[in-house]
Amino acid sequence: MKKYSADIVHVSYPIVIGNKKMSKRFIIIFIVFTGIIPIVNGQELFPFRKDSLWGFCDSNKILVIPTKYESVSIFSNCGISTIKTNGKYRFLDKSGEFINQAEYDKWTYFWLSRTYAWQENKVGLIDSVGNILVPFLYDDIKFTKGIIGFKKEGKWALFDYYSGKQKSRFKFQDVITRSSKLMGVKIKDKWGFANKKGKIKIKPKYGEITGFSSLGLAGVKQGKYWGFIDLEGNKVGAIEYSSLQNFQTEGAWVKKGEKWGLINLKGEIVIPFQYSSVSYFKEGLTSVKLNGKYGYIDSLGKTVIPFIYDYAFEFSEGFASVCLVDDSCGYIDKEGKTVIPLKFQTNYGSEFSEGLAEVRQNEQYGFIDKNGIIVVEIKYNSPTDYNDFSDGVGMLIDPKTDKRFYFNRNGILFYED
Repeated sequence: MKKYSADIVHVSYPIVIGNKKMSKRFIIIFIVFTGIIPIVNGQELFPFRKDSLWGFCDSNKILVIPTKYESVSIFSNCGISTIKTNGKYRFLDKSGEFINQAEYDKWTYFWLSRTYAWQENKVGLIDSVGNILVPFLYDDIKFTKGIIGFKKEGKWALFDYYSGKQKSRFKFQDVITRSSKLMGVKIKDKWGFANKKGKIKIKPKYGEITGFSSLGLAGVKQGKYWGFIDLEGNKVGAIEYSSLQNFQTEGAWVKKGEKWGLINLKGEIVIPFQYSSVSYFKEGLTSVKLNGKYGYIDSLGKTVIPFIYDYAFEFSEGFASVCLVDDSCGYIDKEGKTVIPLKFQTNYGSEFSEGLAEVRQNEQYGFIDKNGIIVVEIKYNSPTDYNDFSDGVGMLIDPKTDKRFYFNRNGILFYED
């Protein structure tokens, strides 16, 4: 998942990624956070640690920004790194200059030239040149592009992500901003949906909801059961499911009793209720569990890879991690052919990203490429919040010092003890 800090992830507010074993579920939600490594004079910049202090170096390990900070993040897609100095957080550009003179108590990663930060237990919004878009007056935030929510005195209001302009009054018990077109809003203990200006479009009458997917359907719960509605509030199919997942192009998984099936955009069942566990569709296939074993099916329910695995994870870059037993894991292609031998231990979230994947042997971690060649030796510990390779960098922990370090796709380790 996206890596936010070079020593520890200090924040547990919205947007920050959680437990490693849940990371595959968070990938879909958080994929929009992907940034790029900034370029200075044609060189990539990498967080570099010397003993306990951090700076930035190029791919030859030549320092560009001195090691004098308590922690740093990689540079976001707008060229900003969050650094920690003297116990406070500040924002650094690629030239090594701070974007403003402010200091913050808590922070998150810049996304599309915006981030929220905290001062004296109040949260606000700033842009990538340090301008305050929303003043530091609020008690909590729900952050996503387009519309964000701020909380004050127990009530939520909607704000514009780009301008920081307040769009509604503080009148909601709660909000769901990660929703397409209509936002989830809670009034008098019931959920409904409002437009981006806070005007109610679907009357609050549901016990729970999901946000609207880009396909224009949202999950809602009435009484004990879940179903879907459209942007007009009309039911799509029956509200009769014990659980559900949001719609993807292939359809939506819904659960009756202990079994999962797939419905289409009309609410029609296209794959019968027969699986005890299901995953998201990725690259045209999804792993499902039948009679105690995992295999892979397509969106029509056709078995593409047989049900022979004890664990099976989602496809990424044409490969999927599978296990016959806990200590016999490797990678298969979309035809079910074993392309990397099953010689590793189970590692949740070990999908390929930018050509590399984290693997585990003898309770230690390293990284391999798609030929199965070890790029970073399997002798390190793994951060629970940071277990893939993205934006040209990965992260591991030196077990001797318990300190984190970054590395690049060539396996160069950017630290010095």
